[in-house]
Amino acid sequence: MKRTRTGFGTWTALTAPTALVVLLAGCGTGQDGATPQDGPGSVSEQMIGTWYAWDIPGYQATDFGLQTFDEAWIEFRDDGTWSASDGCNGAGGKYEVGADGDFSATKPGPQTAIGCANVPNDRTLYTSSKVAVVDGVLVLSNQYDNITGRYLREPQAAPSGTPGGAP
Repeated sequence: MKRTRTGFGTWTALTAPTALVVLLAGCGTGQDGATPQDGPGSVSEQMIGTWYAWDIPGYQATDFGLQTFDEAWIEFRDDGTWSASDGCNGAGGKYEVGADGDFSATKPGPQTAIGCANVPNDRTLYTSSKVAVVDGVLVLSNQYDNITGRYLREPQAAPSGTPGGAP
């Protein structure tokens, strides 16, 4: 019985590329249908947690208010609720973030009005319509793309541009 190897070169030439295509087809992108907006780097995921007031256009801290400015914060929870302090008074509500950074927040209900830094975190939220996290800074802006507030992850001694505040 004589065996010949005819066709071996043909098999290699035709089958090897086909096998490679089949192998690579199973490699996928790893996104499983996810879009960049709903992946782990999405704005809605990046903003979860506590942020401290840094720059609120139009807000001027008084000498008295500077004593509690570092206690002014906003916290976003993954259940769609927010809570905040203006330096001593609490507030809270709900928020939504769209895939493209569209943002909305409800006005808070009744709250106390003790004198302190009175950072307008609640107003900043409910007047904003866009949100982004840029270089570690939470940036809120209105429908005209005017910045309504910037927040950092660490407490600030004073607002941006104020002696003792971040630049």
